[in-house]
Amino acid sequence: MIIRATQKNAESELAIEQQLAKRLIDLLNRGLGEATADEAVVFRRLGQQDLASLIGAKKLDSVKKVIRLLKAAGIVDTGRQVITILQPAVLREIADGNRTVS
Repeated sequence: MIIRATQKNAESELAIEQQLAKRLIDLLNRGLGEATADEAVVFRRLGQQDLASLIGAKKLDSVKKVIRLLKAAGIVDTGRQVITILQPAVLREIADGNRTVS
């Protein structure tokens, strides 16, 4: 429990982009999305407000900006209450801090 709290505190200092990528990868690793034939993963009933809540972002606008950047780079796609990870490997690189889209 203490380790998880410490990890969460350390992650709160990361850029919103990396925090968001980490949460999406965490959901992917938990098997909560639907895999597609082209290796994409679809999360249903997951909106941008939900993502903001998952990372503790106080401003939904910050999350929306990152989602726009990820969409423009072809890493994710969104629809109404649907988020699709198109390039899981690239998203992992962002989550690990080895790449950015901003």
